[in-house]
Amino acid sequence: MSSAEKKKSGNEKDGNIFSRYFFITIVLGVVAILILGSAFNIGIREGKEWKKVSERLQRPDYMVSPTRGNIFSDDDRIMATSTPEYSLYMDFRAEGFAIDSFYNAKHNNVDSLAFYLSKKLRNMTKDEYKNHLLKGLKSKKRNYLIYKGRVSHSDLKEIKTFPFLRFHRNRSGF
Repeated sequence: MSSAEKKKSGNEKDGNIFSRYFFITIVLGVVAILILGSAFNIGIREGKEWKKVSERLQRPDYMVSPTRGNIFSDDDRIMATSTPEYSLYMDFRAEGFAIDSFYNAKHNNVDSLAFYLSKKLRNMTKDEYKNHLLKGLKSKKRNYLIYKGRVSHSDLKEIKTFPFLRFHRNRSGF
């Protein structure tokens, strides 16, 4: 092969490579223009619609209190501990709520419950508790607050033994 033929064959290869390079550059340029056009369309033209979707999907921020653990001394005795506190609610629309037992039962009615609640919680009299509970029954609320304060776990266990509240939670609504 002579030097002229080698030179001619090298020029053909260079021309072939440049045409391929030019084709790839054009294709990538078109793809980049399509991506920019799509971004413009979403950002400018459809922006208001997507902002509405975003606002609808946002959840409100709320504070989550951390649970505290126990603090032990160096000889493994508890120095400080966290105890949970509970709110007392009744569901007067519970599926198995026993209205007959709530009104008329011999030992599990509203009078007995009001007596024990007033004795334990001491924020209302027996009659006030009875009226409060009957008002909740009349309102048929799902989450009717029985006591505004909070009770400890041991108090909750004791309250669960009170008349009517000792029934299963679906029947008592507690």
